[in-house]
Amino acid sequence: MGVRPQGKRGAMAEVRITKQEEAKAFFETVNPEARCVLTSRCALRVLANTSRTRREHFERVALASMRAILTSAGRGLGRPADVDWLASAARSATNSAASAARYATYSANSAAYSAARSAANSTDSTAFSAARSANSAANSAARSAGSAGSANSANSAANSALSADASMPSDWPAFSGVPIWREFKDVEHLQAAHRNFSELLSEDQHWRWWREWYLAMWHGTFSDWDFALKVAKIDWNAPKGESVWDNGAAAVAERIEALLEAREQGRGGDAPPEPLDASEVAHQFSSPKLVQVSMASLAETLNQRVDLFERAERPNEVVGIRASIEGMANAATKIAELVAKGPEADGAQTALAIENGTLRAEAERLRRELKAALDELEAFKKKPWYRASWALVSGGAVASIVTGLWVLSGDDKSLEERWSKLSVDLEFAVSKIWPNPEDQCVPELRFELPETRET
Repeated sequence: MGVRPQGKRGAMAEVRITKQEEAKAFFETVNPEARCVLTSRCALRVLANTSRTRREHFERVALASMRAILTSAGRGLGRPADVDWLASAARSATNSAASAARYATYSANSAAYSAARSAANSTDSTAFSAARSANSAANSAARSAGSAGSANSANSAANSALSADASMPSDWPAFSGVPIWREFKDVEHLQAAHRNFSELLSEDQHWRWWREWYLAMWHGTFSDWDFALKVAKIDWNAPKGESVWDNGAAAVAERIEALLEAREQGRGGDAPPEPLDASEVAHQFSSPKLVQVSMASLAETLNQRVDLFERAERPNEVVGIRASIEGMANAATKIAELVAKGPEADGAQTALAIENGTLRAEAERLRRELKAALDELEAFKKKPWYRASWALVSGGAVASIVTGLWVLSGDDKSLEERWSKLSVDLEFAVSKIWPNPEDQCVPELRFELPETRET
């Protein structure tokens, strides 16, 4: 295959790769994020071949494959606050896709099996798995073309499937604006598989979001990664056998619809930001390291709170406190990214003002949510997830929120007073809502070693 290793500012040098060993050597020259982006693109190019699987196995193979590619693509974004949980989620997605791949072997055409294996291997950011993913994508494309009876078409398909598109610069948009197939004309067989796959996803409503995501990725127009990562995060750390992903596409669709409904109602971390002028946050660019560290710490702390809550209880209803915590984590991550780009980046100062306003708005919404819970405490205690909700505000969550807001405030004394009052209000509400140890349920942190196998 022809690939171009990443250099400074996107400078490339052509490299010819014809063997899996050479592919592995290439992937060792790029970072894990680049491997995930490149292998996700390879897998997406042949994902439609899973439509060749027997109908009774299609749902399992397609769902596992799309989950694996979505997780890998999200890992490729390289967002600091998401790296750890995505790396863990990748192990689950890999196992699920690898297990589902064997059902694709029942297909008359083994292109389906190769497509599923490509998806499974794409979630692992190691050079070895990246090479295996690319190789499986090539096999899938070649076998698909081979079924059309053209050796030249097969070779062309394999080479193009392995074209890594590594010409993107280090700050690439990963997928947005870049169609999965570029400047490749001889793809009639793959276009046919693509149409068939899209039609299969249209037959049942529970594939709706997945079809929209797949088509947008195919055309290079997908950009809603904030929501996509929420989908990837569904039951990412659930114990084996207890994940909603084990219950089929309909069960997953129900969780996705709940996320969509929460977003539409403004309860999914999308509180209207406080109006701030760019000049009010310009000082944050003068101490970028401090802001970056503070926001990364805040995002990590709050994401851990949400993860612990999900581990203890996965409610079917929207929990306002959780939405506020998650919204602050998302805003903190974006603030860190914007400050790292510097004030010279196009629109950076305006975007920074918006994210600061969002962080403040989410903090105020948390205050309102806790006050509402305190005002209706008996009803709140009857919620099946009441005891587990303590996890959302435990572990120094309140202190982290207030500290982060203080760091962003600079020398503004009025803001310091505002955050002092916020701290008092939040700590008071927390102490009244969960006053006794028996009312608090925080699961123990579990660390699992990744599975290993001889290669």
